[in-house]
Amino acid sequence: MTQTEWDRILVSAFYRNLNAPMWVLFRDDSVLQGLKRVPFVHQFSMPVSRFVSGYLPKLGSVLWASALKDTDRIVAALANSKIDTLSVDPRARPETKERMAQRKQLASDTLAICGLAAHHAKCRRSSWTTCK
Repeated sequence: MTQTEWDRILVSAFYRNLNAPMWVLFRDDSVLQGLKRVPFVHQFSMPVSRFVSGYLPKLGSVLWASALKDTDRIVAALANSKIDTLSVDPRARPETKERMAQRKQLASDTLAICGLAAHHAKCRRSSWTTCK
């Protein structure tokens, strides 16, 4: 498989089914050698739209702004570009870390509130669930 064929498969899959996982696009594992814009092992289960938007941000912005009829023009432009999976948008990692930190803090706060409410319910004088 050549780079142009892979680019055509990637662009057409983006327009056909945004939620299709990346592993659907491959027929054989041997075709991955030497190609650019190919997912890593842990990225095979993510949808095509998420892979293109997160790991190929320049291509993603072009695909979201274009229509299906521009596929040939986009593939021709990709033949001369140096966009690769390794050139990840630097905002992707810090944003992910910040989102995970916020999720962890929210879970911690929720547990603290629930624990405090359970403690107050157990220690109230009007609570007959405790032994007196």
